[in-house]
Parts: sequence; structure tokens; C-alpha cells
Amino acid sequence: GTPVATVSMTASFGAGSYPERATVEIPPAGTAQDFKLVTAGSPPAGTTIGGKTFRDGEIASVSFFEAFDLEQRACAGAKLAYRLIVGGQTIRKGRMESTPEDATLYRATVQPLRPNHGQARVQIDIEGCAGGGPPIRFDLYIDPSGLVRDLKGRPVAGATVRLLRSDLAAGPFGLVPDGSLIMAPNNRRNPDVTDASGHFGWDVVPGYYKVQAEKAGCKGAAESRVLVIPPPVLDLDLRIDCPYKPKLALGPLRRGTFAVSKRGKTRYRLANLSPFKVRGKVAVKVGRRTLGGGRFSLRANRPGDATVKLNRAGRRRLRKGRAVKVTVVVRARGAGGSKATARRAVKLRRR
Repeated sequence: GTPVATVSMTASFGAGSYPERATVEIPPAGTAQDFKLVTAGSPPAGTTIGGKTFRDGEIASVSFFEAFDLEQRACAGAKLAYRLIVGGQTIRKGRMESTPEDATLYRATVQPLRPNHGQARVQIDIEGCAGGGPPIRFDLYIDPSGLVRDLKGRPVAGATVRLLRSDLAAGPFGLVPDGSLIMAPNNRRNPDVTDASGHFGWDVVPGYYKVQAEKAGCKGAAESRVLVIPPPVLDLDLRIDCPYKPKLALGPLRRGTFAVSKRGKTRYRLANLSPFKVRGKVAVKVGRRTLGGGRFSLRANRPGDATVKLNRAGRRRLRKGRAVKVTVVVRARGAGGSKATARRAVKLRRR
């Protein structure tokens, strides 16, 4: 029953596949259109993105505004290198170095990917381990992200954002159901909530869309213009009248057994997920007793290391040659008096 026309068609299936899109010319005699759906590949066991694991077809997703840590487990003494590929072109590459917390954990810090966005492929090559094996490959979604900001352009964290869709530019527009295949596997939450930097984002099938944003304690709500997909919409900026309450967000604290030098020093990995500079302290404790600590300063939306130095009591405990169980306590401060505290049980051992 479709008339002679040029139409946009989309096919999708299940939580772990990318929607496939096509523009089709329909002649008077009709036509058929085949779709090849690509199964999304989660990072395998032993691979983390920004300290997070992704499983069962879930797509690893990163904001194109932010740097992130790429980590991979391999045998001690191996040589690892990564490549990040978009549209057949390598946009980032480099070596992965072993970490202070584990000689079998390798890390590279990938700088912000803007203006690249959309579906990408990560390849990790490993040399020097028994048995060899093919490169590790998995999918990555580079999220161009919209932003919710206040009237002065400052990020609004914790705002509720809703995605609405219509088949016609004039509407009517209805809320896309939570979990709908209209949204790609990297994010099928609707409504969603902005992060500490005010970011949000979806990858969607062709159509006409609007995005609404609101937050308790703010005046009114914001609604975007009609957004025509494709092409992708980049840097969507929604403004709402809110009091400025910056949110300080740290990435997940690292587990593991951290190697300590003879002088009692080690490094602890942190990640600042906030759009402003963060300063703070790291303390190493057993119960209420402090065994050492250090200070750190992290740029906006960047990971980095805090150098921790054990005091005499801490070094004395390590002389016995066994790993010591401790608690790492992180206290951070940022813009507008924002604070964050986090704890993680880890082990320390002599190098």
C-alpha cells in the first residue's frame, strides 16, 4: 500500500544490535529491501572503559567531551597497543602501560574524541603472552551529547530529560517508551538524567524528535525545537532557570593490590567526572589509624593519579613481606563548595 516515493526505512532487533537504516526508492511495481543487522560487541572480560565493565551486548559509551581510561588484562611483561577506529580511519592509537596496582593490568588514557561521534571500534593487540591469539575487538559508542545548562551557561546536574518522537514534523509528539528499540543499545533509558557535566544523549532511528528538560527547584522547563534525524544532532543546548548547584562526581575507585616502593610511595588512580577542576586528599587507613596519604589535583573531566606516601607506621607494616589490607579514603572539593567522599578496600604490598 505504499505509494511511489522515496522513503526512509529502519530495522532493529533485540537489545544487542544496532538499528540499520536505508533510504529506498519505491517504483510502481514495488520493491524489497534487505537489512543486515550488526550485533553489538561488549568489551570482553578483562577490559574496562573508564573503570566500568560492560556485558551481554551492552555497548560501552563515552562522551566526546571527556578523556577516559582504557584498561586491559594480560600476562605480566606483555606489550599492548590500542587503536580506536571510526569509519575505517584510526583516530587514536598508542601503547598501554602496566599499572601500579597490578602488573597484569594495562592502561592508556584516551584524550577527548570530539568532533568524532557515533559507532566506533576498539582494537587491542597483545604480544608476549603464551598462546598468543587474535586482537581483542569490541564496539564503542562516542556520544555527542546534549547539554542542560542554566541561564548563565553552567551545567545542570540531575535534570530529567525526556525524548519525544513523531513521524511528522508537525507532530503530534509522544514519549518514546523506556527500553524502546527506537533508541540504540548504548542508551535505552527514557526519561534519563543528566550527569555532573549536564550531559545526556541518545542514538535513534530516523524521525522527528523533541527533547524536554526539567528539574525540581528550577523554574519551568525547556523544550528543544523539532529535531530531524538524520543527520545526527550535535551539541544540543537546553537552558532552564535554576540555582547553580555544581555536582562533584568521581569515577569508580580502583580495586587491586598496589605495589609500594622502598620509600613507601605508590600511585592511586582517580577520575574527575566534573566539568571543573578538583582538588583533594587521599588517606590510607587501617581502622581509624592513618598509614599515609597524599594530595591530588585533577583537571575537568580527566583521570589522573594521586601519589600516596606511607608514614613510618605504614612502611613498618609492609616490612613483613605480606600484602596489607587497607581502606583508601578520598575527599575532594570543587566549584561552588561541592564535595565528594569515597572509600575502597584495597591491598598494599612491597615492590
